[in-house]
Amino acid sequence: MSCTIGFDFGTHQTKICIENSSNPFEKIYEFVEFEKTDGTTTVVFPSIVQINNDDTLSYGFVDKEKCKIFRDMDKKPILNLLDYPLGILDKWRKKCSELEKETNANWGEECIELIQDYLIKVKQIEKENEKRISIYKTEMKNWEKGTKLIFQYFKLKAFIGEDSWDFPNFSAEEITVWYITYILLILKEKYNNDFSIQFGVPVGGNEQRNKAIINNAYSLYIAAWDLSEKFSSLEEYKSSTYLYLRKQTNIRKELTTEDINQYIFDDIPEAFAGLIAVTQQRKLGIGFHVLADIGGGTTDMALFYVKAESSEPDIIYTRSFAQGLNFIFEKTKEKFEFYSIEELQNKFFYDSKSDLFENAVRKYGSIFKNAVRFMINVLHKSFASSRDKHKLSCYQLEEAIDHQPIIYCGGGSLYSNLHFIVESFTDKRYIDKETLNIRNLKNEKQIDSKIYPILATSYGLASYGKIGDIVFTPIDRVFDHLKKDISSIDTKDYGIDET
Repeated sequence: MSCTIGFDFGTHQTKICIENSSNPFEKIYEFVEFEKTDGTTTVVFPSIVQINNDDTLSYGFVDKEKCKIFRDMDKKPILNLLDYPLGILDKWRKKCSELEKETNANWGEECIELIQDYLIKVKQIEKENEKRISIYKTEMKNWEKGTKLIFQYFKLKAFIGEDSWDFPNFSAEEITVWYITYILLILKEKYNNDFSIQFGVPVGGNEQRNKAIINNAYSLYIAAWDLSEKFSSLEEYKSSTYLYLRKQTNIRKELTTEDINQYIFDDIPEAFAGLIAVTQQRKLGIGFHVLADIGGGTTDMALFYVKAESSEPDIIYTRSFAQGLNFIFEKTKEKFEFYSIEELQNKFFYDSKSDLFENAVRKYGSIFKNAVRFMINVLHKSFASSRDKHKLSCYQLEEAIDHQPIIYCGGGSLYSNLHFIVESFTDKRYIDKETLNIRNLKNEKQIDSKIYPILATSYGLASYGKIGDIVFTPIDRVFDHLKKDISSIDTKDYGIDET
């Protein structure tokens, strides 16, 4: 196949990069441009699905005039009012009759006391009922507004299952499949099925969790491909209702290697994809590095090293956590409830250093730094466990990783206050247009230079041609190359800081 597609499906937006290798000596790159509702185009396609009034779907952009409103009948408010205490009134009548028969001189006063008790209880009930009516009217007003069937952040729920989901009648998995199918049909019409796809997955250090995420990813991409094969054109797909799509969608949870090999997909850790472009351009020196891809819903990290004789990174450890820009917005909203998430996103874009976000950024920074420290500690443990072989002091490892780079990409990297330094990784770097240095970029003039950090992962996914060539060194094998007797040799000569 002459085209490799880097499919960077993000929580907030999706980026698609095409590598055309028809001429392997002069590869041509292009970022897919998606048409917006106003007729202009964009290379960052919002990860949004909307159900329309006619039950068809729209992708990428919100059209509130066409949006279907869902009202859950099971959650329609019910007004429950307290009844008046008629039993007390009956008792009052009976008691008064008994007192009168007993010719009690004070029977009238006692009856008045009883009726006053009744009237007090009536007032209490009326007050409570007024409160209940007020609450009911508010709940009914909100219920009548309904829920607009606009789906966002479904990727995180479908891939990882670590986010809330407010749509009981729709699954995040089916919304994800429909969204991916839409993009696949665009690609099929543009490239006539002559392509393979490399997609990113948010994996980390937990092997069992990684396996589940990767399996979920293949299940969703394969279901989307199967669904796309049932339509002759994009227009036919766009005219289909969600009920019809639901019948046609088949998400297979259990896939064998043979099943997967029948399709055009390969998976690459998202953290790795972001750094491929940097190392290919030989923009980094030798030694240890940390890459941080700050996205909307996740942050993906990689601890890797570059050897003197190779431009390709050797990945030692990857880590991914389900907090990104969304975490900052949601934490801010907890304190300032009167802002919508959309309003906070806009405010952060124009002034991320505002006091409004200070507390949330600090909390995110704490999670970020702990993740980097975890990787550093894993490295130290590996070094210590192999000391009987290399006889090196821990101070020599500290020297090797001192002032090493931490490289930022993704949407979060656009904000300098999210560029943290962590312990010895104090050299903050930033993947920009110059760093990527994409040659033969077909639509370069249409791309704002400010968004290249967001495009880095999709470019990395597209430009790395051989998945089998990715080097992963188990953390407990990182220092196997060190000799036993090096007491008289400088650590630089020996290659600790080249590891």
